[in-house]
Amino acid sequence: MDISQQLTAISDKIYRVEEKLNKLNRENELLRTENEQLQAVLARQTDELKALYQKLDSTPPGQGETTNVSLLPAHDIHQQIDHYLGEINKCIEWLEQR
Repeated sequence: MDISQQLTAISDKIYRVEEKLNKLNRENELLRTENEQLQAVLARQTDELKALYQKLDSTPPGQGETTNVSLLPAHDIHQQIDHYLGEINKCIEWLEQR
């Protein structure tokens, strides 16, 4: 391999490395932007959570129990009730077998 071919091979390698570097820099910039957005969302959610904790701390005991607001969606409550009824039926069957 003569010097001209070696220089061409080196030049090609440098070009490929430069392309990879450019690609990584673009990817890094996208990730940096996404990270900043996620940090902003996290900060917002943290502030909302702090506000909810403060609201919870300032709510007199028992006051939350008188509202009609459910802590679980109706579907989840229905599933829980079905589960408990199934467990009760199993207990009744077990007791009848004794």
